[in-house]
Amino acid sequence: MRKLLLLIVLGAIPILMAPVIQVIGTKAPSPGVVKTWGSTPVQSVYSNGLTGATFNITVPATGLGNLLFIQLTDTSGSAAYVSAVSGGGTWVVPTAGSSTCQFVDNSAGSVGCAYVLSSTSGTTTITITPTITTDYYSVEYWEESWTGGGSASLDIAGSVSHNSALTSIPGVTLSLGGNDVCFQDIVLNGGTPVLSISSPYNTNAVYQGFYGYANAANITTSTSPSWTSTSLDTAAVVGAACFE
Repeated sequence: MRKLLLLIVLGAIPILMAPVIQVIGTKAPSPGVVKTWGSTPVQSVYSNGLTGATFNITVPATGLGNLLFIQLTDTSGSAAYVSAVSGGGTWVVPTAGSSTCQFVDNSAGSVGCAYVLSSTSGTTTITITPTITTDYYSVEYWEESWTGGGSASLDIAGSVSHNSALTSIPGVTLSLGGNDVCFQDIVLNGGTPVLSISSPYNTNAVYQGFYGYANAANITTSTSPSWTSTSLDTAAVVGAACFE
């Protein structure tokens, strides 16, 4: 009888247990992934003597999902820019101005640019439409790849002109928002060639007479490079763009 009463009493007392919580459809957030650009370009191709209503440049077959960037240069002193581009993906052509990489200095010349943020694969011909069809242009083409960090986007761009005699010519100083790949170009109209550009751009640089083109990957600071020439140049125009 006592055992029966004890069991009845115990059965009336609730037994406390640790709650079991089930979380469905959630997980701890992943830490931010920083984009890392390739230390050397996938492709770099220089073309010159280009003229007409449209002209083509031949490039190695484009890879899938890469950044494509072209730099167009001209010494006429006219507003000679990129008007349109086709081949390799959806091209973005910035409006000309000092806050973009399309800019003119009437004493020096002009710089132009366009870019694709995610390329299609297998393209070997890029077709460019310039704003002035009778000028002769030089073009530098770049293809860049990266790992991590999601899709590419334009971080910042800009241009500047110099109208004083210099042998060391400042590039464009840009305030960067991330870990970037940056491009700089220059046009001289003082009769002397471009010789060099300072680190870290000197690793991937192309010097072609009055024109210079350069690229640097994984840049986080806003220090501008310096271009050099053989003697005092009377005018220069410099353009730049950075992607993150």
